[in-house]
Amino acid sequence: MRTMQTVTRLVLAASTSAAAHARIDRAEINGTVTDTSGAATPSITVNVTQEGTDATCTVATSASRHFIVSALPVGRFSGR
Repeated sequence: MRTMQTVTRLVLAASTSAAAHARIDRAEINGTVTDTSGAATPSITVNVTQEGTDATCTVATSASRHFIVSALPVGRFSGR
Protein backbone atom coordinates (compact mmCIF):
# COMPACT_ATOMS: atom_id res chain seq x y z
CA MET A 1 0.00 0.00 0.00
CA ARG A 2 2.82 2.40 0.86
CA THR A 3 4.44 1.82 -2.55
CA MET A 4 1.18 2.65 -4.32
CA GLN A 5 0.85 5.91 -2.36
CA THR A 6 4.41 6.90 -3.31
CA VAL A 7 3.83 6.13 -6.98
CA THR A 8 0.58 8.11 -6.93
CA ARG A 9 2.33 11.10 -5.36
CA LEU A 10 5.12 10.98 -7.94
CA VAL A 11 2.69 10.76 -10.84
CA LEU A 12 0.62 13.65 -9.48
CA ALA A 13 3.74 15.75 -8.88
CA ALA A 14 5.04 15.07 -12.39
CA SER A 15 1.73 15.84 -14.08
CA THR A 16 1.22 18.99 -12.02
CA SER A 17 4.71 20.19 -12.84
CA ALA A 18 4.24 19.53 -16.56
CA ALA A 19 0.86 21.28 -16.56
CA ALA A 20 2.30 24.30 -14.78
CA HIS A 21 4.94 24.75 -17.49
CA ALA A 22 2.81 23.74 -20.47
CA ARG A 23 1.57 26.32 -22.90
CA ILE A 24 -2.18 26.25 -23.21
CA ASP A 25 -3.15 26.22 -26.87
CA ARG A 26 -6.69 24.86 -26.71
CA ALA A 27 -9.95 26.48 -25.64
CA GLU A 28 -13.51 25.51 -24.78
CA ILE A 29 -16.83 27.22 -25.40
CA ASN A 30 -19.87 26.18 -23.40
CA GLY A 31 -23.31 27.53 -22.70
CA THR A 32 -27.04 26.96 -22.36
CA VAL A 33 -29.62 27.45 -25.10
CA THR A 34 -33.12 28.75 -24.33
CA ASP A 35 -35.91 30.14 -26.45
CA THR A 36 -37.36 33.62 -25.92
CA SER A 37 -39.70 32.33 -23.20
CA GLY A 38 -36.94 30.45 -21.39
CA ALA A 39 -38.48 27.08 -22.26
CA ALA A 40 -36.41 23.94 -22.64
CA THR A 41 -34.85 23.50 -26.06
CA PRO A 42 -32.94 20.20 -26.08
CA SER A 43 -31.24 18.84 -29.21
CA ILE A 44 -30.64 22.24 -30.74
CA THR A 45 -27.72 22.45 -33.17
CA VAL A 46 -24.97 24.90 -32.20
CA ASN A 47 -22.40 25.97 -34.81
CA VAL A 48 -19.13 27.52 -33.66
CA THR A 49 -16.99 29.07 -36.41
CA GLN A 50 -13.41 30.28 -36.07
CA GLU A 51 -13.09 33.76 -37.53
CA GLY A 52 -10.46 34.08 -40.22
CA THR A 53 -10.44 30.38 -41.14
CA ASP A 54 -14.18 29.66 -41.27
CA ALA A 55 -13.48 26.27 -39.64
CA THR A 56 -16.78 25.16 -38.08
CA CYS A 57 -17.61 22.73 -35.28
CA THR A 58 -21.21 21.58 -34.80
CA VAL A 59 -22.65 20.13 -31.58
CA ALA A 60 -26.15 19.50 -30.21
CA THR A 61 -27.45 20.63 -26.84
CA SER A 62 -28.07 18.03 -24.14
CA ALA A 63 -31.43 17.33 -22.53
CA SER A 64 -30.58 20.07 -20.02
CA ARG A 65 -30.00 22.56 -22.91
CA HIS A 66 -26.24 22.69 -22.30
CA PHE A 67 -23.50 22.44 -24.93
CA ILE A 68 -19.71 22.13 -24.83
CA VAL A 69 -17.30 22.59 -27.74
CA SER A 70 -13.83 21.62 -26.54
CA ALA A 71 -10.29 21.29 -27.88
CA LEU A 72 -10.66 24.41 -30.01
CA PRO A 73 -7.55 26.30 -31.09
CA VAL A 74 -7.23 29.59 -29.25
CA GLY A 75 -8.75 32.41 -31.30
CA ARG A 76 -11.91 34.35 -32.07
CA PHE A 77 -15.13 32.43 -32.67
CA SER A 78 -18.73 33.21 -33.51
CA GLY A 79 -21.70 31.01 -32.72
CA ARG A 80 -25.20 30.38 -34.03
